Amino acid sequence: MKQMFQKGAPAVDFDMIIGQSSSVEGDIKSGGSVRIDGHIKGDIKAEGDVIIGTEADVHGNVHAASIELSGKVEGNIHSDGLLKIHASGILRGDIEVMSFVIEEGGAFEGKCNINTNGLPPKREANESKNSIKDKPEEKKQNNNSHNNSNNNNNSKNNRSNNHNSKNSNNNSNTSNNQKSA
Repeated sequence: MKQMFQKGAPAVDFDMIIGQSSSVEGDIKSGGSVRIDGHIKGDIKAEGDVIIGTEADVHGNVHAASIELSGKVEGNIHSDGLLKIHASGILRGDIEVMSFVIEEGGAFEGKCNINTNGLPPKREANESKNSIKDKPEEKKQNNNSHNNSNNNNNSKNNRSNNHNSKNSNNNSNTSNNQKSA
């Protein structure tokens, strides 16, 4: 096993390291941690952590305890712990993780499920669709009935205004006729 040291970071024991000038085509399985700095075309499954360096390019799914991404991954990620995408990291794929951090400048495109273990069970598809659909329709119906009552009131007002204006026209015509007679 090889130890990698970073300034201020604890030592990490890597079971496998894929160097920057290396390419692997096929799946990788490890009982420990893995560091990728090269190119991988295949899935990575590690019982420990996976660190994907800035020059790394992974085309496949990644499953690990925790994952740090500084390079590029096109595939889905499953982490039992933390997924951290650094400023140089690019991820195109869905994630299922316990916690998720993305630094400013990092990119993520996909669907995200975070900490799904502590959530209450999902409602059935029909139940959630009905509850979502009912609310906007009810609101529409309420707005329509409100608008209809306003329209009815406006129509009544317009009729009474028209009636009043006819009466006033008739009254002025009558008074004009009386003056001329």
